[in-house]
Amino acid sequence: MDSSRQADGTSNAVRASDVSLADEGVRQLRGEPAPSPGRVLEALEDEDCRCLLQATSAEPMTAKALAGACDLPLSTTYRKIALLQEAALVEERTRISTDGRHAGEFVPAFDRVAVDRTPEGCLEVRVIRADGADDR
Repeated sequence: MDSSRQADGTSNAVRASDVSLADEGVRQLRGEPAPSPGRVLEALEDEDCRCLLQATSAEPMTAKALAGACDLPLSTTYRKIALLQEAALVEERTRISTDGRHAGEFVPAFDRVAVDRTPEGCLEVRVIRADGADDR
């Protein structure tokens, strides 16, 4: 049986039109667009993205260090980081070095992700940031 079908034959697959963000909140205040709900779900579904998230949870890491930690080619690592950034799940910070060789490091940009069902039956995806802000 198709894994996207329930026992009664109805589909449990999520269509992009069934996923919404309730409000664009803080990201709009900062001039940033709210992440697409589909992008958030896509990033969380991706095994490589989950590995990168887990690795950055321990400490800020460069793309090269993340590639090594997750056993990924550097090019793939950058593509996955871009997906995570589009989903507002990681952000890049600059590590200042006294020798002038500054490095970009990646850190989680959220504390948790919540998926709720609205009264209309759609899914609402919220990326809840460490500062208490809610990117919907």
